[in-house]
Amino acid sequence: MVEDSPEELIYDLFSTHFYPGHALGRPIQGTEATVRGLSRPRLLRFFRAVYVPENLMIVAAGNLEHGALARLIRAAFGKMTSGGAADGRMARPRARGGVVLRAKKELEQLHLLLGVPAFPEGYERRYPLFVLNALLGGTMSSRLFQKIREERGLAYSVYSAVNAFRDAGILMIYAGTSPDKADEVLEVVRGELRSLRELGPDAHEVDVAKEHLKGSLMLSLESTSSRMSNLARQYLYHGRTFPMTETLARLEKVTRAEVHRAAKDVLGPKTAALAVVGKIRRLAAARAGFTL
Repeated sequence: MVEDSPEELIYDLFSTHFYPGHALGRPIQGTEATVRGLSRPRLLRFFRAVYVPENLMIVAAGNLEHGALARLIRAAFGKMTSGGAADGRMARPRARGGVVLRAKKELEQLHLLLGVPAFPEGYERRYPLFVLNALLGGTMSSRLFQKIREERGLAYSVYSAVNAFRDAGILMIYAGTSPDKADEVLEVVRGELRSLRELGPDAHEVDVAKEHLKGSLMLSLESTSSRMSNLARQYLYHGRTFPMTETLARLEKVTRAEVHRAAKDVLGPKTAALAVVGKIRRLAAARAGFTL
């Protein structure tokens, strides 16, 4: 099914290329070979080895009473057998640049996904990175949305995002465009990345980005399920939870200079990878490569 969904396929294609030989580069749904290799005994061995108390975290949010919930958890999970100390360490992923292509002549659009290494989730400088992402392509007032969609009409969908893990991170830019406009889209993207790297953002767009992030955070935590997922993520990555007031205060402290420094570090002419799905014959980057 992923092969029939170019928006999903391009992420698998990018990740496999960007993190070769690492778990972060493997498709979440598996491959034809790995799925065919599954069997009941193999699944049971995996379940018994991994689903153990050492790997279990239970998070709850909402109208609950801690003591009552703890009693229910002990009754349901108290008899689980320990699997011993789990060693979850893995070699740090090493990003690979370059261009990776998947020709799909039946697609009307050409799908582009550009990525560069960024800060891990636990890195304090993630806050300036979040602001950088928001003003680059995270909102409808962002540079890429305005320059590529609103001013030039080169793409209907264009955005950037940060994907952070415990020991690695990626700043990604996606655009869906027509095959004959793809090189122009890439030139606009390259120009904005270079501008942010060399000149930095202006103070006003930093302020707008910070206000957007603070508003989005508060809105996202209105849902009980979102609040629960946020608590789990914070504890998994940081070993503690963050009050909203602390996160909002840290975002408010982000300065233009911090964002510019993050842009210089992340958007430098180093490991940039580009994945392309669609009619690739006209794409110059397919022949000449792509650099920042």
